[in-house]
Amino acid sequence: HTFCKQLERRLNGRGGATHYRVINEGVQGYGPVEDTLFYERVAARLQPDLVVVVVFVANDAIEASDRSFRLTSGGLPVVGARREVVRNIRRVVRASVVLQILSQRWSQLKERFRGGRAARPDRRLLTYATPETDEVIRGLDVSREALARLAGHVTGSGARIAIALMPARFQIDPEEFERLRAV
Repeated sequence: HTFCKQLERRLNGRGGATHYRVINEGVQGYGPVEDTLFYERVAARLQPDLVVVVVFVANDAIEASDRSFRLTSGGLPVVGARREVVRNIRRVVRASVVLQILSQRWSQLKERFRGGRAARPDRRLLTYATPETDEVIRGLDVSREALARLAGHVTGSGARIAIALMPARFQIDPEEFERLRAV
């Protein structure tokens, strides 16, 4: 039922001599920086004909800002050891649906004990704030740099690249939008 399997079935269902194989390299918590590094280190060896990058506008700018060091340092942090431990824990939580749900539940529980005061919105939602923060502007610049680098690799190998923007749930669901506005 995944997007990739449905796309693969549709492409191959048209008949013809060409057989399509759709590979999902996306991981929850990945953003433009990780997409670029994954292509450079792994996916390029698969010699794809088309690379489709799905950018999730709700958090990719903030996460790209946080991870910009990976584009220039070969993926190694240039910060202190304690800060890197915290970043690694956050990275694991973002990459795990189960841990994300637990994190959300923990935040809800803390909010109850604070007397129901409204919690601060998730930092990644700053992407939608106006005026834009310096962090968001920097993250958009990093995203642009990462995607341009990825596009250069892809087109340099003779393949094509497409970029799709994935909307956040609250952008298409009025009830979710109202919940976000309340926070």
